[in-house]
Amino acid sequence: MCAHCGYGMGRNSGTGGRGGLHLHYYRCYGTEHWRYAKGAVCDNPAVRAEDIDDAVWQGMLTLLEHPELSFQRANKYACSRSPFTRLQKEHRAYRLSM
Repeated sequence: MCAHCGYGMGRNSGTGGRGGLHLHYYRCYGTEHWRYAKGAVCDNPAVRAEDIDDAVWQGMLTLLEHPELSFQRANKYACSRSPFTRLQKEHRAYRLSM
């Protein structure tokens, strides 16, 4: 989850630099302007995967070892940042901008 906006994050890859290194990074789906009528809804920068992969894997292992945590976290997220609530806010902002 993106700490900035709460949308999901995905792992992407591409080549960069003069040497054509193959880089992997995590990017918030809220930064993809083509997904939303008014453009990107998040300005959180992409993060190099090599910098946070250990933390991501440790989090996944913790959830596998303690499955009850995934339900607690999912419920907490659903109550505080539901996609429906975000859509309502986006729709309200869109109507006000007209």
